[in-house]
Amino acid sequence: LVQLIGFLKDPKPEVRMIATQYIVGFTHAKSDNYLIAKKKWSRLIPDLIALCEDDLEIAHQALLSLVNLSGDDDSIKYFDSVELLAKAGKELVSSTCPLADMYCMLLANLSKHESIAAKLLTINTPPPPALRSDPSKDQPAPLMDQLCDVFVRGMDKKYNQDADYNYLASVFANITAFKEGRDYFLGQSNLDLADAPITKLIVFTDHENLVRRTGVLATIKNCCFETSKHHLLLDENGMNLLPYLLLPLCGPEEFSEEDMDGMPDDLQLLPPEKERESSETLRQVLVEILILLTSNRAEREYMRAKQVYPVVRALHLWESNEDVQESIDRLVQMLMRDEEIERAEPPSAGDADDAIVEV
Repeated sequence: LVQLIGFLKDPKPEVRMIATQYIVGFTHAKSDNYLIAKKKWSRLIPDLIALCEDDLEIAHQALLSLVNLSGDDDSIKYFDSVELLAKAGKELVSSTCPLADMYCMLLANLSKHESIAAKLLTINTPPPPALRSDPSKDQPAPLMDQLCDVFVRGMDKKYNQDADYNYLASVFANITAFKEGRDYFLGQSNLDLADAPITKLIVFTDHENLVRRTGVLATIKNCCFETSKHHLLLDENGMNLLPYLLLPLCGPEEFSEEDMDGMPDDLQLLPPEKERESSETLRQVLVEILILLTSNRAEREYMRAKQVYPVVRALHLWESNEDVQESIDRLVQMLMRDEEIERAEPPSAGDADDAIVEV
């Protein structure tokens, strides 16, 4: 291994190529040689980072190793620098970078750590021409804004022919696990979410790619722990989140006219081929988000008026997973509770019905 690491700086590209190919095998956590390689990280990781600017094939192999290594918590100290993260971000948002998705995977691993997430929220860097409102101006802009832009524009490789940016959803989910990340995605306004980045993500709750919709739903769920923003998340004239949560839970069942009275238009008269979210895990997350949104009386009453109960009633009859069924039962209890017995004082940690809990 020591000899291989030495070859990473060989002047001949073919030698560097062979060395990076062999080293990938040492970076898998289940590799027999992983612990041996780990003792050499202080030399290996900086050399691999430097090779990310080498020829494309060499850079690809180096990045593959770095993605593998970044899954180990002990490696974070080698990546925890604004300069390195800014450089990775600059490559990622380029419409011509053939390794953009690899950089997304790298950030998806790194952003699980609060120190990395905090740095990503503070980095400002000039966007590439394709993201500038005025291509002639090269002014720094928040990296997070650029990541959100390429996530939306890059869907199905429409921005970069070599990248779909799906793994950025995992980055957003990781960042919103921290208060500063939720504040970024929900914006600074207490009046509306018109300019909040979260509004760009909700359209992907039923996207065909599992990685994309998993990360988006996790991001939304994390943001729902900010209970003071619930009314803005559900505002029909603003973000209007509710249809984006209910539609993936709907099947082809027909509702009565009484049930449809008040129901969001997008949920009425669905085609007979309509299918529910196929992932049990994501159906669970969707129901858990709805549970979080019932923490305040005003939002419970809004969800009743929007006929959430008929949707979850049909889901419960169809659902076979016991964990999801239990979550549906909890949601139904919140929707069907007798509000007249609710106490006047604000909820405290001991008020089980209204306390926000991790679900």
